[in-house]
Formats: sequence, C-alpha cells, structure tokens
Amino acid sequence: MYNLLCIIILLLSCVSLFGYLKRTTRKMMVSLNVLLVFLSVLSLVMYGVRLTLAPLYGLIVLSLFLFVVSLVNKQSTRRKNKLLAVLTVGLTVVFSLGTGVSLYIFPQFSLANPSGPHGIGELSLSLEDTLREEPYTSVTGDSRKMMLQIWYPTAKDTSSKKEHYPYEVGDALNSVLQLPQSLFSYFKKIPTHIVHAASVMTAKHKYPVILFSPGNGSTRFQNLSLVEELVSNGYVVMGMDHPYTSSDLTYPDGTVAVRSEGKLESIPEEYLFETEVDIRAKDMAFVIGQLRSKADSLAGIQSILQEMDMDNIGVVGHSYGGATIAQVMAEDRNIKAGISYDGGLWGSPASEGIQQPFLYMSASKTLDYMNSTKASDELQKQFVKSVLQNLYSTEQASGKDFHFALFEDYNHYSFTDIPFIVPVFSSGSDTTQMTNEVSLAFFDQYLKGESVDFRDLLIADHNVKLMSVDDVLK
Repeated sequence: MYNLLCIIILLLSCVSLFGYLKRTTRKMMVSLNVLLVFLSVLSLVMYGVRLTLAPLYGLIVLSLFLFVVSLVNKQSTRRKNKLLAVLTVGLTVVFSLGTGVSLYIFPQFSLANPSGPHGIGELSLSLEDTLREEPYTSVTGDSRKMMLQIWYPTAKDTSSKKEHYPYEVGDALNSVLQLPQSLFSYFKKIPTHIVHAASVMTAKHKYPVILFSPGNGSTRFQNLSLVEELVSNGYVVMGMDHPYTSSDLTYPDGTVAVRSEGKLESIPEEYLFETEVDIRAKDMAFVIGQLRSKADSLAGIQSILQEMDMDNIGVVGHSYGGATIAQVMAEDRNIKAGISYDGGLWGSPASEGIQQPFLYMSASKTLDYMNSTKASDELQKQFVKSVLQNLYSTEQASGKDFHFALFEDYNHYSFTDIPFIVPVFSSGSDTTQMTNEVSLAFFDQYLKGESVDFRDLLIADHNVKLMSVDDVLK
C-alpha cells in the first residue's frame, strides 16, 4: 500500500508538471492538484514524514508551485519560458529517480505475524552490578549498569495499542551507516505485536528463558522479529545492552552511556576483543545470577519471574553478542543451549570448548574475506582467519552437539532485522524468516525437549551447508 501510494503521488506530480508545460486547461490542473494534495496528506497521516522521501516531497512542492504559477498567470497571456521548461524537466527526472531509489532501499516493512498462540508483553529493567566498577569510564566508584528488555507470553490481545518498532534500532543503524539521525524516524509508524506492561499469562508449564546479546554498536532490539517468534511460542526472552559496546544507551534517570566515549585504558590491541567480550560475558552472568537468586533488584518483574523456568536457560547472540554467549556457555554448564549468529570466539570457548548444544550460523560473505586479494581487505581477512582458527579450536574441544552451518549468500547482517528494514544490505532477500525458524526449532528441541530436529530445516534449504569448521579452513 505504501509503495503504491507513493507511486500514484509520483505519477500525479509528473502529470501535473507535464500539464503545466503543455498548458493544460485550468480545470484539469485544479483536479489533478486537488487529488495530489489529498493523497499527499493521506500519506503523511498514514506513514508520517520520512526523510527518505525527500525527493518525492521535492517533486510535490515543485508541482504545486507551478500549479500556483499557472493560476496567477492567465493561460492566454502566459509566455513560454524555455529555461523554466528545461529546469522543470530536469528536476522532475532527478526527483523521480531519487524517489525510486528511496523506495527500493527503504521500503515500507512490517513484522510477520508470529506463529505461536501467545500474545507478547514487554517491560524494561535497569540492573546495576555494584561489585564491578565500570571499566570504560574514569569515574571512581562508577559501577556497571545494564539495560534489559523483558518480553514474555500473554493472552492474545487484539484491542490494546501495540508498541511501535523501536527507535533504538534506527539509532544503531545511523551510528553504523553514518546516516542522518532522523532517517529512521518513521519507525514510530511501524507497529509491532507487543503490548507494554501486559499481564503475563500463567502457564501449566513454566516458560524457558532465552537471553539475547546484540552485536558491537547495536541494540537489544536488533532482532525483534526473532523475539516475537520465540515469545509467541512460549519463551521469556531477555535482551540486554552492554554499555559502551552497545549503541548509545539511555538509563531511566536520563543519563546516557555514549558508545564513542567508552574506552579501555592500557589494553593492547591484540587483547581488546577478548577483554571486551569477557566484560560482556560477566554482564550476562550477573543477570543470570540475579534471575536464579530472584534478587530484590527484580522486584518489577516478580509476576513474570514466577512463570520462568530457570532450569532451562538458553542464550543467543549476533556478532559480538555471539562471542558473548559462547563465553558464558563455556563458563556456565547449567545453560542448556545457545546460538551464535556469525560471532567471533575468544577466550574460554577456544581453550575449553562448549559442551552444551551449540549452533554457529555462519554467513558465507563474511568468510569471503578469506579469499580476498584486495589490500584494503587485509585487516578484515586476518580478523576472519583468527576467528575461524578459534572456532576450529572450539569445535575440537566441544561436545558432540557442536553444529556449524554455512549460509550461502548471507552477509553479516542477514541474521538480524536489517534484511527487511534495508533489503539492499542483504542482497534484497529476506533471510530473517529462515533465521527465526531455525532458532525456534533449535530451542524447542533443546529447551523444551520437543520431538523436532532443527537440522531438518537446514538440510531442506539448498543455501545451507551443515559442515565442520575444518572443511572451511581447508
């Protein structure tokens, strides 16, 4: 509907401009521009103002401006102005092409309807680890603080107002892509299936718990479509931000942990990744400890906590988050299962392995750096090689339920929500559905003990190869 409405507005603007140049009758021009104004206002009401549609807005303004000119100047006395005609045609072509590019790169998106029977509730929670000093700041006594988002099953609710797609994802994209901050402001017009502070649904069997860790510079909301799919199928999901390696993080008191301001002092470059992942892993271990002990700091989610199955905890993470959850699994054998989306591995996993069920989902386009001959790719090439070598060491030291799956034509961001927000970043294909289906099947198998095998989904997809890390290194 969004694309169709924009195209109709585009065509009306072009016809109006063409009518001005051809001196179409005033009655026809009035009709065209009244319809143009009506549809433009309708678009703004339905979808809001979008910076991405600046070319279309320019075309509308140009069309209305020349329409007003045509009303002021009587058609019988209006002189033909060749310069104005050339300028009008040129601007029309530029604005039209710009609109087409915008609609291609930033289409209207929506979250797919979750497949499970439950509705989805949401709460935010701030936790402070008073026993750990914040390593990224120079303030003495500044303890480590984390922000969590708790999503939990509720009764299906079709009447309550749903939350809009989180603006934090747009902020994270802006910081990565170096785009204007307001570019993704239209997220406030994208509905989710989440109701803020809805009542948790009492379950006959308690809900398994899954903790999510985002990538470097990203946010706990980056895989919201995955969250909705898991929660609708009977999981409590907790997304957590890690100050100074997540995107800019705002606490309830209004203070902000600005990512660019965080730095570790006296850490050699070769140890930076391992050090930062260790800090993140301690964040997650602290949260899990708080959950298991039902600490007083969790007072705001007591009703949800009562429905959580703390004997069945899973973890999932993307990129730096994938490295985080691998570290936590290696150090806490009580975690039942975990998934890494194209994450690096450092520290404990490489030396001790992961004995619980673990799935590493690898993007082929990340591994393509291994074969690059470009000088500009040399640092990335060495980084990917070191990750693979650590991954191989992890595989050798791990149990029989270590799984490595290579996803052909996927890039590093294919495992996030980006494929439907900005499809061009994932070759124009929506890889998110496959990611979500495999993840749900994996956790159903290992956390709920259901008679499913997540590998069946991987084997059925011709773009996926189940293999060993050693095969990639050969």
